Amino acid sequence: MKKLTLIMMLTLLSSLLLTARESNTEMEAEPVMKAAAEKAPATEEESPLTFYMNGDVDADMAFGMGSSFTGVGHALDANFTFGTSYRDIVSGEFYLTVSTGDAGDLPAFGLPGNKWAADMAFDGVCISVNDLFGFLNLNIMDYTYDTGSTSYYLFKNQNMILPLYYPRGIKAAFNLGKKASLEVGIGVDDGAAADIYVADSQFKLMNDKETDLLNVYFAMGKENAAEDFTFIATGFDFTLGDYLQVFGGALLPINSNQQVALHGGLEGSIGGDFSLAYAILGGSDRAERLILGSTFLESFMIYTEPGYSFNDYFAAGLPLEYHHYRSQLAGTQSDQIRVVPSLYFYPMKGMEIRVWYQLAANIKGKADNFAGLEIMFPF
Repeated sequence: MKKLTLIMMLTLLSSLLLTARESNTEMEAEPVMKAAAEKAPATEEESPLTFYMNGDVDADMAFGMGSSFTGVGHALDANFTFGTSYRDIVSGEFYLTVSTGDAGDLPAFGLPGNKWAADMAFDGVCISVNDLFGFLNLNIMDYTYDTGSTSYYLFKNQNMILPLYYPRGIKAAFNLGKKASLEVGIGVDDGAAADIYVADSQFKLMNDKETDLLNVYFAMGKENAAEDFTFIATGFDFTLGDYLQVFGGALLPINSNQQVALHGGLEGSIGGDFSLAYAILGGSDRAERLILGSTFLESFMIYTEPGYSFNDYFAAGLPLEYHHYRSQLAGTQSDQIRVVPSLYFYPMKGMEIRVWYQLAANIKGKADNFAGLEIMFPF
């Protein structure tokens, strides 16, 4: 009996010691496990592959009021960029535009037609490998030139240096320090009118805010059209903040009777509650047809717009413009003065609504009257 009692007491004591040891082990392990959990990576790791989409919408409606053009015209331009990136090392993008009219010319003259007859255009693709050897970015892409672009509304979707060439090819960008780079490209543009083979280079210099200060562009190419010819194209633009941008360019045919195309201009703005925007553009006849891309073969233009900002949501401006049109092909020229009082509304960041009236007075002819509405916002 004593033996059985002793065995039972030993068993009970062992159980108590074991329970106390397990409890103490759990108490010691809890902070250790907590610290390990804090250091351990999350179970749902962030994917190194990212996808994105962005773009902007530009919609316009214009009315002709008792002028040579009567009726209502619509224009809509939606630009999309779709892309994917792997750790910012390799990326791919493609560009898409959906348009129901020429929303690049605003205030639009509003050509009448079916406003729902949209055109969808794939504007290009780009595959990039970045930071090779610490100084080289390599792109296989459809590219255009970003030098000489202007914010003046009539040409805001065009480029003033050499916008007629959109080659598909290879472009290498060499980083020359923190503020300079050199881009070299070669490609082919299978345009509707001609196949164009072009090799180009572009030197970029940045300012302290890492925005463009100086771009110098040079290219050589061959155009297979009704009259094959080889050309040299060069251009530059210099930007001093928002205050001033000066740009110019030339296209020189080598083995052709084609004329040399020259163009240039400046634009800028002075901000504050009271503001002043201005632009002067000019070019030769060939520049009008091939570089400026103007429908009316505009050879010279002066634009200024004094304005006043009442608050962050509302402003008013008065664009005043002089336009000279000349066509050596048709043997005609004309002059026009435009007065375009405009109201600007900014209901949210990035969104702009513009309500405008335009008096277009032809110096040798009747005046045209238009009114319209423009809406722009990014996404």
